[in-house]
Amino acid sequence: MEAMVVDPRDTSWESATADYRVFVDFKGTFTAYDLSAVAFVEAVSWGDTRARAGSEVSIALKISNSQGKIGLIWLT
Repeated sequence: MEAMVVDPRDTSWESATADYRVFVDFKGTFTAYDLSAVAFVEAVSWGDTRARAGSEVSIALKISNSQGKIGLIWLT
């Protein structure tokens, strides 16, 4: 990992919401959900409400590249 001090004014845009893919793993059985236009804390809360005892929740930022192909950036 590399860390450096930055000027936060170099940002040209931002968004309070994004699209996420939430995976709920219950004993090796995965279910994936797409959440649109939500804040990250909302995605976490949503995933937690779907989780049962013994399950794990993973969240990824869902983005598309310049060819329109979906990609994931893992956050949890």
